[in-house]
Amino acid sequence: MIEFPTKLNALHPFSHNLAEEVDPLGEAQYIADLTAGCVLEITPLIAGILSLCESKSNPEIRETLRSRFSDAEISEAYRYLWQLGSAGILFSGKTHRSD
Repeated sequence: MIEFPTKLNALHPFSHNLAEEVDPLGEAQYIADLTAGCVLEITPLIAGILSLCESKSNPEIRETLRSRFSDAEISEAYRYLWQLGSAGILFSGKTHRSD
């Protein structure tokens, strides 16, 4: 499991307006990991976790985001971020417990 707080790589968030026929919501969010040299499309939940993960613990992040996202969604996002961190993407520090 991913463990916060942890340090992030050099990241650059950005958005791109999409044609309405492509995305009815009209905007996609991305994050460029300048250290790993990749760009990822991210959800609002992932963006929220990334904005909090350098200063808050897992339970603090979960509590902050619980009003907008379910526990299952947050747990799934933690698993996804752990996979990215294990590949050296997004995070520069140790991202998981050894248990």
